[in-house]
Amino acid sequence: MAPVLLPIVPVAILLLAAGVVAMIRDDDRGARWLTAIGLAGAGLALALLGRQRGNSPVLASDAFTATMGIVIVGMAATATAVGRHGLSRRFPLVVVLLLAATGLIAIGSPNLLVIAAALAVIWFGAALVAGSAADERGTAPVVRYVVGAGAAGLLALFGSALVVAATGAESVEAVRVRVATMSLDPHVVLLVGGALIGAGALFALVVMPLQMAAGDEVDVDGGIAVLLASATTKVVLVRLLLTVFDPVRDVWVPVVSALAGVLMIGCTLGAFAHVRLHRALTWLSVSFTGFVLAAVVPPVREGAEAAILLTVTWAAVIAGVVVAWELSGSRIVPRPLTGLGRAQPAVGLALTVGVLALAGLPLTFGFGGRWHLALAVMMGQRWDLAVAHGVATALAAIVTVRIAGRIWARPAEGSGRRPALSDARSVAALFVAAPLVVFAIWTSPLAAAVRRAAAALF
Repeated sequence: MAPVLLPIVPVAILLLAAGVVAMIRDDDRGARWLTAIGLAGAGLALALLGRQRGNSPVLASDAFTATMGIVIVGMAATATAVGRHGLSRRFPLVVVLLLAATGLIAIGSPNLLVIAAALAVIWFGAALVAGSAADERGTAPVVRYVVGAGAAGLLALFGSALVVAATGAESVEAVRVRVATMSLDPHVVLLVGGALIGAGALFALVVMPLQMAAGDEVDVDGGIAVLLASATTKVVLVRLLLTVFDPVRDVWVPVVSALAGVLMIGCTLGAFAHVRLHRALTWLSVSFTGFVLAAVVPPVREGAEAAILLTVTWAAVIAGVVVAWELSGSRIVPRPLTGLGRAQPAVGLALTVGVLALAGLPLTFGFGGRWHLALAVMMGQRWDLAVAHGVATALAAIVTVRIAGRIWARPAEGSGRRPALSDARSVAALFVAAPLVVFAIWTSPLAAAVRRAAAALF
């Protein structure tokens, strides 16, 4: 088999698993286990790929990989907490752990082809988990998710192969050196390859979350899988833009700037238009992709710090909100959000702290990332992004304050009785809110870790 075609092996394995899942989708347990088997086979194929090419996908040991690895593992731990305490059925922990492990490979591998293959595996895994859940509820057929993930994975794989072909190197550092030598006249194959990688990444960052939120209810299994896929993709995209493609930033900066502005303002307006909690938070979550992209545009270290801090903020807040919501047991209530804080103060506090942090309001956990972004765009004299950032932040503040108001509003008569919250769940909800409050006040440890991680990128 040609070396460039080797990364397609994991995709073929997952495609086979997806076909079987689609045929027996009425069997929930069988579908979950087949997904896990497909991911395990893909992981084995990645290991064989590294062995055959003489370049084992060993994780890098710099501060950036370590910091982002903690984010991915933390989100996997969040899934475990939800599965043990917030659900009535067993959570497919094996799938989550495999997604997290593959995410670590994507973040830390020094080989560009292995990074692309790992991303393709993660996208397929998340699409299978989210798609099977949506198929059960009749929201969307699992085949739609699988086809989208397959197309995105193939785009990323083919794009990475083109970059390797244009530069004659596979190592991320070697590719960066080769790209720097041709920065004055970059080869068209290199530019096409980078564009294909970016197009594939947009599936995990934009299409898959919005597709999942289109239903009236989000399955926690699929939600956690999509979160892991989106977090990993954000981290990898930041690293590639600030390393491999940094020498040709004059080429991609206009495109990334325009995309960042559209995502920041457009997706925040999308959140403004929805009243359901899961839809509003999903649109706000996608808008964070715009903020992260805006952070990498200015050629200053503060931009890298902002991108890392925004990714950490987003992952921690979204995971915390998911846990708090599942602990509340509010799915059986006709209007589940209205008056939640009055009936369950611990859960209401956790949700309020989380949603306000998404807007980046002062004295919240999300303020640090927004402040670093504002500094970066002003130091880089990107006033267009500064205006877009300000407008999106103001809109997000309106959305999140409106959600917080509903949490503490007086419920209407006859709206349904909420299930009682046990002491253990109340403590768990407070445990979710505590880190967001503590690190909003005590910012120095997180800021130091972010500076070390950003330094590893330059």
